[in-house]
Amino acid sequence: MSASVQIHIREVTDADMAAVTSFLESHIETSLFLLNNLGTYGPRLTRAVYSGNFRAIEEDGRMVGVIAMTRRGTILAQTGGRPEFSARILDISRTDNIPIRGVIGEWQCAAAIWDILRDETGWTPTLESREILYRLPLAKAMAPRVTGEVRRLAAGDFDQWHRLNDKYLAEVGVPGPGTTEQRRNLFVAQASAGHWWGKFDSGRVVSIAALNAVYGSVGQVGGVYTRPRSRQQGHGRGVMDFLATDCANRHGIDRLILFTPETNAAARRLYESMGFSPAGNFGLFFREAD
Repeated sequence: MSASVQIHIREVTDADMAAVTSFLESHIETSLFLLNNLGTYGPRLTRAVYSGNFRAIEEDGRMVGVIAMTRRGTILAQTGGRPEFSARILDISRTDNIPIRGVIGEWQCAAAIWDILRDETGWTPTLESREILYRLPLAKAMAPRVTGEVRRLAAGDFDQWHRLNDKYLAEVGVPGPGTTEQRRNLFVAQASAGHWWGKFDSGRVVSIAALNAVYGSVGQVGGVYTRPRSRQQGHGRGVMDFLATDCANRHGIDRLILFTPETNAAARRLYESMGFSPAGNFGLFFREAD
């Protein structure tokens, strides 16, 4: 980077919201975590585990990046594919005095930040994943599907959901968001909004999926998991079909995106069989807690 170029990273204020939102919208498919959290919690850290301190990266006065350091210790980063800001992002994120436990964002920047952290600290990673970004356009009114025991999850499903979600987090290497009570409160809020779905077998939840970020008419799918002994039986397809139909007909969403590891051939086959098409890469990085 030329020494004559002026790079400045500063806190996002209420006056910046329109410019920040416009920049993130220009990279919407890899910015939904940032857009969703900004819209839900605002630009400053609160007690909510997904809230964060938002900062804008400016190059000669022009916005070229947006980052957030969340309460759970995850750096969310969007620089439009420019990894050269990674060291400065780390420096400013550390001023929040929150132990850094992960990095999420478009691939080039997220991977560059993680490389520095790993080299500096000798951390033991729990997840280092180059994810394929998939997208699926939805019809305005999708025809309901016959899917058996599939429905939106409710507050009373927390115990079953919690057990299955714990297994999902352990399998993929992602830390749980906060205490059990914080997770209960988050699940109840998400379920009340109709953002969790489950496939049941003899009254027991065997497969789950969520709408874990929404911005406008774009939704991001996450938390997709089927218990190991129930796999290869169509449960994952059942819950995903119901989710897609519900998103189109109930939530007014016209495009779904999701991320899955390049190495997860079974998941990729499922999503591609549903019509999802690859559209880029995303980075998910986490380490063991202190």
